[in-house]
Amino acid sequence: MKIRQLITACTSVLVLGSAFSVSAFAADLTEAQAKEMAKGYIPSDSMLLRTELDHNSYDFKFYSESRKETYEIEVSRWTGKVTDFESELSGAWGSQTATITAEDAKKAVTGEIKGAEILSSVLDEDDWLKEYDVTFKTDTVYGTYEVHPQTGAVLKREIKFVETPLAVTQPAEQNRVNIADRSSGSTPVRGSSLITPQQAKEIALSNAPGASVRKCELDYDDGIAVYEIELRNGPIEYEFEINASNGNILDLNIDHDD
Repeated sequence: MKIRQLITACTSVLVLGSAFSVSAFAADLTEAQAKEMAKGYIPSDSMLLRTELDHNSYDFKFYSESRKETYEIEVSRWTGKVTDFESELSGAWGSQTATITAEDAKKAVTGEIKGAEILSSVLDEDDWLKEYDVTFKTDTVYGTYEVHPQTGAVLKREIKFVETPLAVTQPAEQNRVNIADRSSGSTPVRGSSLITPQQAKEIALSNAPGASVRKCELDYDDGIAVYEIELRNGPIEYEFEINASNGNILDLNIDHDD
């Protein structure tokens, strides 16, 4: 099965490629049933490497020899649905030069995720190697692809599922931190659209002078779209949580190395 068909299947929350009844699974999902559900998202030659069980989910790790790719899939014990899908190509490294454009990198997502709205496509650099980070969302899934800047191959996928259509949820008034006047002239985009990862980085950097960004990820916390950003300035590490709909800083932790 082609990976496009696999990921297209992932975007369908109700049609999971399985004959099992979700309602029959609720709160009684067995490991065998969860494993069969997870296998519906990956190549048929994938072998199981690891199974972990916690209070809420079964976590499976598979490897496909034909695709040289590892998959990690999380299945909820209570809803009987896949909630998280990740993949990583063996030797998932970028390159020192980029020959494809940001628009080309977007096609890696839109070719697999039907109806994907691209939030950003940014050429990033990690350990001296370049790669495109493409973030996206639909009504039922959201996530990030890492794309090779020369071949356009998908190096990594991080896809999260939501049970209800995504909606912008404003934080409680007492949790708001208005940083618009400190954002170096970069006013957060407000309304129903999300700010870009670059805007979120600028907000964090304006509150951590001299620091550099180590990580920037889009996630959802109690229905609120947030950017989780890590920065470092020598021995000082900053961890920001920024509201992705209005740019407000929801949380900030600062640690000093001993």
